[in-house]
Amino acid sequence: MLDINILCVGIIRNGASCLHRSVTTIDKAFSFTTKKQWLIIESDSDDNTVDLLDSLKNEIPNFFFSSMG
Repeated sequence: MLDINILCVGIIRNGASCLHRSVTTIDKAFSFTTKKQWLIIESDSDDNTVDLLDSLKNEIPNFFFSSMG
């Protein structure tokens, strides 16, 4: 493992259909380090995006999100 800090930042709205797959793909791409942090900003989703983000928060270490509306 490399001693590199990675911060994955993104925005999402109504992305429930692709959220889990996208996050796990990106997570695997940076598997060369354990020093990953996530920050996802969600706004105005009317599907179950927020529920999935909450689930990912419990599944992936250092995964944070903020819902803006």
